[in-house]
Amino acid sequence: MTTFTRPTKSNARKLAAASAERMAAERAKVIAAVKANTCPVCGRPLRRNSSIAGWWQCSQFGAVGFRADSNAPACDWQGVH
Repeated sequence: MTTFTRPTKSNARKLAAASAERMAAERAKVIAAVKANTCPVCGRPLRRNSSIAGWWQCSQFGAVGFRADSNAPACDWQGVH
C-alpha cells in the first residue's frame, strides 16, 4: 500500500502558483488562436462549441461528417477562452 504525504503549506503555495502560471500561459495561447481564428495545430479555422460556453475547437475536430472538410485529416485541438 502506498502512503500519501500532504505537501507542506509553502510547497502547496508554490505548486498553486506554478499551476496558475501554466493556466495563464495556456489561456493566452487560446486567446491568440481565437483572435487569429486559426487552429494552432493545423492552421484551419476555429469554430465555437455551442454546447459549452467559451469552448473553441478546430473546424476539423470530430468524426467524418462533422468536420468542415471530411476529406482533410482530423484535428483534435480544443481550448477554453
